[in-house]
Amino acid sequence: NLAICFSESHPMGIDIEKVKVDNYLTILSQMTSTEINLIKSGNLIKESMATIFWSIKEALSKILGTGMLTPFSIFEIVNIDIANNHIQTQFLNFPQYSGLSIIIEDIVFSIVYPKQSKLLFNLIELEDILLKCVM
Repeated sequence: NLAICFSESHPMGIDIEKVKVDNYLTILSQMTSTEINLIKSGNLIKESMATIFWSIKEALSKILGTGMLTPFSIFEIVNIDIANNHIQTQFLNFPQYSGLSIIIEDIVFSIVYPKQSKLLFNLIELEDILLKCVM
């Protein structure tokens, strides 16, 4: 289990998902054509990319308090930046937020936070902490 604490004036959401090949087509069915193109054009395995998109949308839905009751197309991802196993995402309808996902083995960890915020943590230390959560 993993939790995040934040001030109500600085909302954040997190999500953890396991990459499962069997979920790929189901996830794609919930994505927009823009997102499908981003998933297929990314330099990561397509099942991993799809799981990242799902996880980021779940984290955003937690900030908004809607969960799965809102169509996922509302949370459309329009931009991704991939560096190593860290993926930064931007949203069409929620430009005030940014997402960060980290892949460790077959687990995706995602956090969504206010875009103008500066996350002050060491990604290597965070990866070590998250890896302990998986084991």
